Amino acid sequence: DFHDNNDSPEQSYDESDPCGNALGNGDEIVFGQETLTEWNPDNPFRSLTIHPKNPYVILIGTEANGFVKSVDGGETWNRYRYGLRHSGHSGEHFYPEVYGLCFSESNPDIIYAATTSGPGPLTGPDGGDGGVYKSTDGGENWFAINNGINNLSISSVVVNPRNPKILYASATSEHLLQHLNRQGTIYKSIDGGDSWVEVNNGLAWPS
Repeated sequence: DFHDNNDSPEQSYDESDPCGNALGNGDEIVFGQETLTEWNPDNPFRSLTIHPKNPYVILIGTEANGFVKSVDGGETWNRYRYGLRHSGHSGEHFYPEVYGLCFSESNPDIIYAATTSGPGPLTGPDGGDGGVYKSTDGGENWFAINNGINNLSISSVVVNPRNPKILYASATSEHLLQHLNRQGTIYKSIDGGDSWVEVNNGLAWPS
């Protein structure tokens, strides 16, 4: 049994945002399908992670319905979507697919999500809905952290266990092949996701 738990706190969209991190339409919660059909955006789940200090806390990233979280070892679940951009078109994938989730071990209230989306703009009120997202309240609210990322199809994100400011994210090849004729890329952040740079020196694909 899933329950929605986003009350959409007041936020504003900054049209001058140069990095694609503005809220966009993330404050407009799209209630996707809640029952099983032939195509169900809750099935399959793309990612799952367990709280590093509390095994009863589980977070799942869905196909296209945002995040679901349990605090009782999976007996009950609540859904969280606030801050995730979405396509907003009926019959399409409402939210980006969540392919990777990672708790910060030093502060598990901080969570990072790697999401994938079709090619699209980084900026604008309906800017691309993929990329890297971050939560600072245990997964209840999210915001994009794509400064320096030019690929909205991110397949994984990890946090350095010794330094929570250092992150790595990998990008899938589909977007890069279509637009930059490249096979893929890896991004690194040294400031908790505030900014990213590519780190491909020595890897066997074009730089």
